[in-house]
Amino acid sequence: MNLRLDYSEREGTFKLSKPSVPLADRRGFMTLSELPQDLAENFVSHVLGNYPQLVAANGLPNPDYEAIQMELQTFLKEHATLQQQQLLHLQESRHHAFTNRRAGHN
Repeated sequence: MNLRLDYSEREGTFKLSKPSVPLADRRGFMTLSELPQDLAENFVSHVLGNYPQLVAANGLPNPDYEAIQMELQTFLKEHATLQQQQLLHLQESRHHAFTNRRAGHN
């Protein structure tokens, strides 16, 4: 299920909601993207690890919307690269198993 990922620079918080739920922007939330739930949750965890001020006030300003967008783009690119590597490894493993199997039958 895809969720809408919203971020409020003012509050320094994320919100995940169904895409059909209207965005209440009175608290400064702006939509970043619609993502599968697990990917959205992983991204939020990733960002909270990179920006400790989003977890507990430490005197640092909250990252702005553009910084979070860049984090999302980088995260998605790294995720896609990892998926490509996993698929390539799977393809190579299957090819190797098929080749060995054929060689054993000849």
